[in-house]
Amino acid sequence: MTSSRLTEFHAWAAHPRQGWEAFCAGRWDSTGPRDFSDPFVDETDGSVVRGQSPPVRYETTTWTSPWHRPPFASQEVIVSFNATTPGHSWIEVQIQVTTRQTETTGTVAAERTALEPSCPSRWFTMARWCQELPNPRDPDQGGAIHRAGVDGQADQNARVDTDTLFAAEGRAVTAYRLRAVLLYPRGAPERPAITLLGAAATSLPRDAPVEAPGDTGPAGSTDPTSPAGPAAGLELAVRPLSQMVHRGVSPQYGGGGESWCSPTSVAMAMGYHGVIDPVDAVVPQTARGTWDHAYRGAGNWAFSAAHAAAHGLEAFVTRLPDLRALEEFIVAGIPVVVSASFRAAELDGAGYSTDGHLMLVTGFTASGDVIVNDPASHEEPSDEHVRTVYRRDQFERVWLNGSRGVVYIIAPPGTPLPPHPDRRSQA
Repeated sequence: MTSSRLTEFHAWAAHPRQGWEAFCAGRWDSTGPRDFSDPFVDETDGSVVRGQSPPVRYETTTWTSPWHRPPFASQEVIVSFNATTPGHSWIEVQIQVTTRQTETTGTVAAERTALEPSCPSRWFTMARWCQELPNPRDPDQGGAIHRAGVDGQADQNARVDTDTLFAAEGRAVTAYRLRAVLLYPRGAPERPAITLLGAAATSLPRDAPVEAPGDTGPAGSTDPTSPAGPAAGLELAVRPLSQMVHRGVSPQYGGGGESWCSPTSVAMAMGYHGVIDPVDAVVPQTARGTWDHAYRGAGNWAFSAAHAAAHGLEAFVTRLPDLRALEEFIVAGIPVVVSASFRAAELDGAGYSTDGHLMLVTGFTASGDVIVNDPASHEEPSDEHVRTVYRRDQFERVWLNGSRGVVYIIAPPGTPLPPHPDRRSQA
């Protein structure tokens, strides 16, 4: 099946690719001092709780992008970024959108462009982020803040849920601009740097959503499965890692490895690209490095990409329309992290159900089925059970219906990407 939505990834970067813009397209401003109190504090048992740390005065520099207008009205926007934060520096990533009312005729959502002027939103904070977490035992060696999203952000235009901005009911995003605030203590020699800031926009649905259970077509749908493409018979040699090996490890991070599908998938991708040693010990480190203290999870999509980028890779979050588009990344030598949700009966061989799960696609069989390093390991604590083959039709369905095609693209800087990584498709 091919997605019934349009997608676009647009970015500003220190080293822009085709279709991206350079940071010189935006505006840098010295925005003066800012006092900030970290809303999280460390406890003596190693846990982190909501509290009020003493305020620290930071100097700030702000970069603001120009307005970008996707070629369609958007229902969702996912922001991702690459940055480094030495010393006690950190960054805040924000988005502002314009919206218009929408109307629905049958199953087709359309922008009601003639009835009202564009309406700008507030600035929404998508991330407060630093590479290293604070070290209560040795503050000089730790980071500045506990990285986190910001809860409870909404206005008449949109709302934020962890890592995604959603247009308010009855509205659609028509344009957005991004802002990065770089913060560093007064007098400190270290400065944060941002090398990529981008957003994946997703259109309103153009057809009625596919019903999951009870249908008789492939994977519960009569929609055709995308045909096998150039990656058929190709598999990348990615060292498998199991999240289940770490059950109960570091329970302050989501109860341990049982919840670490995203960091385990990221660790496998990072290991494949040679920036870390792909052994089991890196999984808890990656969980800590991607942890969102507001969300209380290691599955924040933007934080996952930012962690990989902080180790010298280039990474961003986007959506793809189908497995045929994903195959192009395998051909380019890039394993792809995908987000899916399913019941056990919807994905033969999985052996478990999930409301949200991250896996690493490493290749395709000769017939086009999907070769996956599934960190849930069929719920067995063994790296030997991680490599799995899933039916193409079933996998495509649970991925596109579960997250509408969300992927992490993680690669060394300068790696050639497929010509259209933000490929737009229409069912």
